[in-house]
Amino acid sequence: MTSVTQFGSPSAMVPVADLAAYYNVPIFSWETRQHIVDNKTKYSTLVRSRPPISSLVEMFYEISFRFNWKLAAIVYTGDTTSTRAVAQSMIAKFVQDRHFNLVKEFVMSQNAPSEEIHPVMQAIKRLARIIFIIIPQRELRRYMLMFHVYGMTNGDYQFLFTELDVTSRKVLQNGHLWRGNDGRDEAARKAFNNVLIFTFMDILNERPSMQLGQTAYDEIFQNSTLPRPLEVNAFQQSFESSHLSQVSVLLKDGLAGTVFMNNVSDRSPGFVVWDLGLDGNFEIALTLAYIPINTSSGITAIREVHMYINIIWGDGRTSDEYIPLDRPECGFFSELCNDNTRTILLATIISGALLIVFVGGLCFMRWWRREREVSQMAWKINYSELDFHFQQTKNKSMSNFTSVLNVFGSHESSIGSGSALSSYGSTMGCSAFLSRNVNLALYKNSIVVVKNIRKSKIKLDREMMLHMRELYYIRHVNLATFIGMCTEIDKVAVAWGFCAKGSLQDIVDNASMKLDGAFQFSIAIDICMGLVYLHAGTLKLHGNLKSTNCVIDNHWVCKLTDYGMRPIRHGESEKTDVNEDELYSDLFWMAPELLREHLLSSTFVPTQCGDIFALGVILKELLCLSKAYTNDLTPKDLLDRRPG
Repeated sequence: MTSVTQFGSPSAMVPVADLAAYYNVPIFSWETRQHIVDNKTKYSTLVRSRPPISSLVEMFYEISFRFNWKLAAIVYTGDTTSTRAVAQSMIAKFVQDRHFNLVKEFVMSQNAPSEEIHPVMQAIKRLARIIFIIIPQRELRRYMLMFHVYGMTNGDYQFLFTELDVTSRKVLQNGHLWRGNDGRDEAARKAFNNVLIFTFMDILNERPSMQLGQTAYDEIFQNSTLPRPLEVNAFQQSFESSHLSQVSVLLKDGLAGTVFMNNVSDRSPGFVVWDLGLDGNFEIALTLAYIPINTSSGITAIREVHMYINIIWGDGRTSDEYIPLDRPECGFFSELCNDNTRTILLATIISGALLIVFVGGLCFMRWWRREREVSQMAWKINYSELDFHFQQTKNKSMSNFTSVLNVFGSHESSIGSGSALSSYGSTMGCSAFLSRNVNLALYKNSIVVVKNIRKSKIKLDREMMLHMRELYYIRHVNLATFIGMCTEIDKVAVAWGFCAKGSLQDIVDNASMKLDGAFQFSIAIDICMGLVYLHAGTLKLHGNLKSTNCVIDNHWVCKLTDYGMRPIRHGESEKTDVNEDELYSDLFWMAPELLREHLLSSTFVPTQCGDIFALGVILKELLCLSKAYTNDLTPKDLLDRRPG
């Protein structure tokens, strides 16, 4: 049988061990950082000469059993391989233990901002008093200072910290962990009085020399063709300090002390628990080790726990005087004490009253803010602020429009009060886009479309102002922006956001325009998305949907405009500036049941079903690139013959 020794990163062990087990080849390694390989049924040929990381949970169990802790929370960084491996191994062990309650696991990111950590601190304070912390040691001080700010370092809470990379006693001396350069050393030292640090026992041994390391290498791999080690570094030292000098024996003194391999070919662990002493250095408080003994059946090991000093808790008391509880005597929410019924009832009543006052105050503030917004009428536009004489060449928003006019000089436009501007220029080289006449104006350095309302004045009661406020705050990518409304006598008008590519009807009327299916589909989706938003919102419907009210902006996004206008246009006078064909053509998108009411009484109530009918007509226009109805009949005759 051929044996294999794993070199390189411990993170590569899983596939190697899996392959070795498949071919029934023994494989020797010093460490693995994935708890999945603890399954020796699957990874049956793996031998680990350093204790597996999952064995750390034995030390936590020992401390928990000794101090009667049965409830805890765990905080760990999930994007660091070593911390994640330890944490997941611990969680897997604790989950299997019905007598231990791991109430919550908090997964953090490296160098997490304070905004991410604060909610975790608040949650832990209400859930557990024993906290396992498995994070990079460089971040431990920051976390402990934050626990200190939350009042969790007065001895009631205890923090158990470990990290695989704590491999030297120097890290635990001279205040290396709690000292900083931010003037908060006193607070940090007080916080670290509540910390117990767990390490493997090999931290107690001196660093092996290069000569010892090479001797061990030669003893293990006498006929190996692998390159010899060149220098001692942190990675190689871990290897040298844990491998056996003779792999063929069960028990032998290694470079890190006595080695005992258990019945699943893993090295039995040894641990040290460190507590912060009065001099600011961490001292050995407790050790756990496996001591080999000879029995009639061979060599076996017994677990030996040795207490060196009394642990000093955060409030100054020692472990022979007091042991912190894993929960308050009455529970975190006084659920374990029943003799304070009157106090609890009184507190409940007071809390309920405060809650009612708070909710009432919140509702009042929302009502007051809404009423203030209604009274301020942010949507109101003074007619004098609309500049109908702005110069096209001075406005960047019209650069696309003016370039089209320069190229297609056959269309001239003038801008003036009450004059019509050939609108919605296009970069598509199509003069049909300029066939629609709308009023454009400059308002607050932006071009807007101004639509006159055929009313001399408008009644601004509360209902109307609420409706205007609602229109003003509607925002959706497929809805044109409602800019506001002029309410001056004989100058009633609404202003909409300008979309420079024109309307959908401009595209349909353009005989030279060739649209592919993808573009047609994109426009159809935009129209549907805008309509869905209106139907799902407080407006409930569009009410005047047609291809002229589907406009396209510079990014070729289709937007619906002229929505929510029924309350504003109610009571409008008849159109006098259009002929009969134009008047009836405007009704092509009206559903039959609504058209009948309109022709009989000139009034109708729009519905969502009417919007869907109009959508169908628009989709027909878009698909066929033709008008809503095409035949030799006049619009009036068409409507007279349409069913309904």
